[in-house]
Amino acid sequence: MQWAFGWFFGQNDVRAVLYDFTTGGCFDGLHPAGVNRNQGGESTVCWLLALHQMHLQVHQAVRGPEEPLETIMAAEAGGHETAAPVSPCGKGLAC
Repeated sequence: MQWAFGWFFGQNDVRAVLYDFTTGGCFDGLHPAGVNRNQGGESTVCWLLALHQMHLQVHQAVRGPEEPLETIMAAEAGGHETAAPVSPCGKGLAC
């Protein structure tokens, strides 16, 4: 996860930072000559998802592996309980 997150900060093929510290957005991508300086919505959403995952990992490490991710997410949402997570197999069935 840290390797993937580091990609935004220059740990990539062209050693270029893709996160824009001025706007909070993310540049669209890389090409051999450097960074594509467009900042589309998809790139910024990818940056925000990566940032959120790193945030969750840090909290998981601090709180310990015994605390489920759903509990952490509920606490971050203001302490309100959320519905039980749905199994990817559907209807609460174990995969």
